[in-house]
Amino acid sequence: MKNKINKNKTNSIKWAVRLVFTASVVVIYYFVFSMLFDTPIESELKKSTQLLQNHHRKLQKQYDTLQNVIQNLAKRDTAIYQIIFEAKPFKEYSHYNKRKLQLQQQLISKSNKQLGEEFRDKLNVIQHQTQNQTKLVNDIIFNLVVNTDVINHIPAVQPIDNTELILFATSFGKRINPFYKTMQDHNGIDYSVPEGTAVFATADGFVSKIHSSGSTNGLSVTIDHQNGYKTIYGYLDAVHINIGQTINRGDLIALSGNTGLSYAPHLHYEILKDDKPVDPLGYMFLELNRNNFFQILSMAPHAMQSFD
Repeated sequence: MKNKINKNKTNSIKWAVRLVFTASVVVIYYFVFSMLFDTPIESELKKSTQLLQNHHRKLQKQYDTLQNVIQNLAKRDTAIYQIIFEAKPFKEYSHYNKRKLQLQQQLISKSNKQLGEEFRDKLNVIQHQTQNQTKLVNDIIFNLVVNTDVINHIPAVQPIDNTELILFATSFGKRINPFYKTMQDHNGIDYSVPEGTAVFATADGFVSKIHSSGSTNGLSVTIDHQNGYKTIYGYLDAVHINIGQTINRGDLIALSGNTGLSYAPHLHYEILKDDKPVDPLGYMFLELNRNNFFQILSMAPHAMQSFD
């Protein structure tokens, strides 16, 4: 009986050992198989991953190429700008972004109570300003209704289609002459536009002068607005009006060009008040809002060389 129990125990141990061995073999086999071979699902996943990686590498390569192209264009643009204007290109939003960041930092450092008090104080100021502004607007509207004809004879828009304000090149004031390389009075503003760009009258009036393309200012037009104001459009390619012709604001009068003593294709625009040149930037109130106006003012000093 004892031998039988021992024999059964021995058989149990043998079977247990065999079972453990078999299980170990199965686990090792599965591990080795999984290392060497993929299941259909794993195979599809790997293929998809490989395709995505290849696509990502292609996109990354295209992105790097585009970045190089953009950087090269930026360098070329900067070089051309420096040659023509002898100044670095104006970075339009750098100043505003810096001020915005400073304001955010100031707001973060204040408590809710401080922010609430500041908000209340500013709201009171805005309410007071709104009342004053409303009265001012009503007065302006009344004057516009009564004096519509007077307003129409004031040059109050840009002479070309420049809604995005990207064509503005050289401002009014002391600028470097591109031919003599000396500081001289630049009595108008220059728009960097290709030859053949449409030029429009900025106010009602009549054509008082048309200078030929052989003059210093090239082919140019002078419009008399009969209220002390005159506007001059210079270095034109073609004129579509005649001397003595009546003109309304917005009428097509000419095409821009590169005639006369011009450094590059552009439109030169002047405003005379009682035969004295004034800054045209102050006479675009019918077209530019407050933000646009200050944007142009901030850009104006950066172009030190004129086109004429």
